[in-house]
Amino acid sequence: MTDNNTIDYDKDFFIWYGTASESEKELSATVAKYEEKYFREMIFKPDSIISDFIKIEYEDSNDYQDVPEKLRGITNYRYYIKDLNGDCIGMVNAKDRTMTIAPEYASDKVTILHEMIHIYINIINEFYCFFHDILFLCLYNELKSKISDLDQRILSHSHAFRSEDITRKGGEHGILFFLKSLDLDLRCGYKLGTVCSYGRDNM
Repeated sequence: MTDNNTIDYDKDFFIWYGTASESEKELSATVAKYEEKYFREMIFKPDSIISDFIKIEYEDSNDYQDVPEKLRGITNYRYYIKDLNGDCIGMVNAKDRTMTIAPEYASDKVTILHEMIHIYINIINEFYCFFHDILFLCLYNELKSKISDLDQRILSHSHAFRSEDITRKGGEHGILFFLKSLDLDLRCGYKLGTVCSYGRDNM
């Protein structure tokens, strides 16, 4: 804890790293690799699809507005590999800033990407809603020309009864989560619905 009673996540990360297993360190390294390759817009990098929203135009050059440092990555999350109860194969705890993966899925790309979306959205939701809205708009605009039935997929995913069932079974998977999961499906060559549902019950 710090003097103002907030958690010192950087300190917690270094303490964790000193006791983490090699597999957990590998998971941490994999997350960092995937962040750079697949999540640049979610850490508000200027060379991603959100660039127009943070660009500041000057007479002689372009620059980019700084965004909160906490939006620039998830390096201070801690990563655990251990058995989880029930059918759960991955879990994110936003309060403790931890991600836990069941041992048999510790190197499963789909599972890791799914849980990473949870992490980024948790971080984004700690800030002003316009960060969430920027990502929503940019991802929607990016996908609408690539997925012909995108609106119908969103409607199906976000239907009140279906959303309630999804939340009860495995946490919140809102529309922003769904859009990012479809983006990852396309970029990784997966069937649409794979990342959102761990490869089960694909649409």
